[in-house]
Amino acid sequence: MGQFDSIHTGRLLLRRWRESDREPFAELNGDPQTLVFFPHTLDRAASDALIDRVEANFEVLGYGLWALEVKETGRFIGFTGLAPLPADVPGAGGVEIGWRLARHAWHHGYATEAARAALGVAFDDLGLTEIWSITAVLNEPSQAVMRRLGMTEVARFEHPGVPDGHPVKPHVAYHLARDGSRGLRATLFYVKHVNSCGGCHGQSEHHPLPPGGRPARGADTGRAARYVGLAAACPGAQGNRGAGDGL
Repeated sequence: MGQFDSIHTGRLLLRRWRESDREPFAELNGDPQTLVFFPHTLDRAASDALIDRVEANFEVLGYGLWALEVKETGRFIGFTGLAPLPADVPGAGGVEIGWRLARHAWHHGYATEAARAALGVAFDDLGLTEIWSITAVLNEPSQAVMRRLGMTEVARFEHPGVPDGHPVKPHVAYHLARDGSRGLRATLFYVKHVNSCGGCHGQSEHHPLPPGGRPARGADTGRAARYVGLAAACPGAQGNRGAGDGL
């Protein structure tokens, strides 16, 4: 077994998936109340395919979305873990922390407990410098978990994978850097916003950074910091509002 095949917390076991997980996971994914903040539920085939993709990620990356089990009972309750962010969302190219728990496991603090363990792997073992999490704007319960983890809201956006007009298309992105800073991708998001936002650009006394937004010299680094301040105060960027479910 690999280094990150299982993780123990006080009450929970985060582990690789088993064949016996498929049936309860399909029940979870087929429950409209559990997936109320998703565009649709999943049938058994789609649920099984998700497990297969998660396990394939473990083989390639060495980590992923761990199946979640209550130690005292051995009961499967969902998943928590790490996954690559999809394209065309804030933080694309980075790693997301996310969770999905069955209704019977809600309101026990399991998501926060498991997510803290996953953060430990991300920062202490994998050496990642930052973590993201995305969810529907309407999904306040997941956002509450993100805030308990110390994450900060940095962006609101229309999720490209959700149909236009759907209530959960508006999404929110939260971010956490290992050293408490904004992290590179969060800074680049703000710089890109200032370069495209007439209001922010009008307040800046400086020429825009290059289209990619990446500072090339010390002076540009200082300019990026000023742009972060502008964008963080801009309602269009929706930054700095406080401290995943994106699958």
